[in-house]
Amino acid sequence: MQTTEPSFLCVGIGEVLWDQLPGGSAPGGAPANFAWHAQQLGADARIVSAVGRDAPGASLVAELSRWGLRTDTIGCNEHPTGAVAVSLDRTGSPTYQIREHAAWDHVGPTTEARSLAAQAHAICFGTLGQRAPTSRQTCRELVAACPGLRVFDCNLRQGHWSLPVVEESLRLANVFKLNSEELETLAPLLGLRGDDEQRMRALADRYGLRAVALTRAAAGSALLLDAALAGHGGSPVDVVDTVGAGDAWCAALVMGILRGHDAQRIATHAQSVASFTCTRRGAMVELPPDLRG
Repeated sequence: MQTTEPSFLCVGIGEVLWDQLPGGSAPGGAPANFAWHAQQLGADARIVSAVGRDAPGASLVAELSRWGLRTDTIGCNEHPTGAVAVSLDRTGSPTYQIREHAAWDHVGPTTEARSLAAQAHAICFGTLGQRAPTSRQTCRELVAACPGLRVFDCNLRQGHWSLPVVEESLRLANVFKLNSEELETLAPLLGLRGDDEQRMRALADRYGLRAVALTRAAAGSALLLDAALAGHGGSPVDVVDTVGAGDAWCAALVMGILRGHDAQRIATHAQSVASFTCTRRGAMVELPPDLRG
C-alpha cells in the first residue's frame, strides 16, 4: 500500500519585492524565496506580505502566481511596491539598496493570516520585515500563534535592523538561522564567546532553541539540532550569484526537520540546495528533481 506524505504548511512573513539585478528584475524578498523553495521541496507554502496599488505590485503578484505560488495572503495598500537594487561583486556576493516605506512595511494581521499562522507547521521571519512598527507587530503576533517551527532567519541588512528586534525575535523563535558574518556581528552584542560550536550552543541554551543553523558561504555550514552537531564543508561550484542561497538553505532545513531527518542529512541536503541556487541567476531558482526529495 502506498503512503502519502503529510502536507506541511510553511509560511513566510515579511518583505516581498522586486530584486533589481544587474541582468534585470526578478521576484524576491526572503519570505517569498523561502516559500518558493519550500514549495519545491514538498510544502504547502504561503506568503504573508503586501504590495502597492501600482503596476509593479500587479506585475509582482502575477509573476509569483505564474511560478505557482499562492498569493491570496499578499495584501495591497497605498504604499509603493518594494524594490531592492542589487549589486554583485566579482564573487557574486550581493550588496542591497532597499527602498524605504514600502508596502510590506504596512502588513496588518488579517483573518486569513491569523488562520494560517495557527495552522502552520513552520513560519519563517527575519529582521527586515520588522523594520517598521505595523509589520513588526503583525509579525510577532503571527509567529507567536504558530504551534510548529518558528524560524528566525535574521538576514541582517545594514540600517534595517536593531538589537532589540533580534533579541525579541530570538525569544519568539525555536529555530535560528544566521550566516558567519551575522554571527560575528551579533556575538559581541549578545556576549557570545568561544568558537562557532560554543556560540551556537550558547544561543540554543539561552533562548531555548531546538536548532541553530550557521551558513559559511563557500566554507559550508553547521547545524545544531536537538543538541547534535553536524556540518558540511562546502563544495566548489561556478557561482553566478549568491542571492537567495540562504533562503534556499533555510527551506531545506525546515523541510528536513519536519520530515524527521537527522542533523547530518539535513545539513548535507541544505548545502546542496543552496549551492545549486548559487549556480543560477536570482533567488527563485528551479531545483532539479534529485534535490527536491
